[in-house]
Amino acid sequence: MKIWEKNELLREVNRRCRAGGSAAGVRTSSGRIIAASAVGPLCAETIVLAQAREADPYGRVTGLLVMEDGEVVAPCGACRQHILDLDPTIEVVVAGEAIVTARDLLPFARVPATATGATPRTAPSRETDEQPFTSYVSSFVAAS
Repeated sequence: MKIWEKNELLREVNRRCRAGGSAAGVRTSSGRIIAASAVGPLCAETIVLAQAREADPYGRVTGLLVMEDGEVVAPCGACRQHILDLDPTIEVVVAGEAIVTARDLLPFARVPATATGATPRTAPSRETDEQPFTSYVSSFVAAS
């Protein structure tokens, strides 16, 4: 994310941020900025990601910024996982206005195959599943 893109996102999110509340904004692959405020128990990050998906179902989120009380903050833990599940390469502006990837926010988290672009693993067939287990049990019983 370029400096001017970050600043543009920051200005838009700052307009949405209310006293005592939080707001988040995303930049999409088409360059569009979408911002949202938190509503009740729903985090602003969750709302803005849903709005981005609705606005551009085939686009992707390239950048995200969260503000609370006028200050840039990192997303909460649940939202970090949500962002990571969506796309581990999303650039996130954090405190100090540093830019990190969603993967950097949760370095030891599991990343679903669909988020990395890999083909999801299908369940093995029953025959291939049973053979290793059967041979393991047989070797265990034989050793006893």
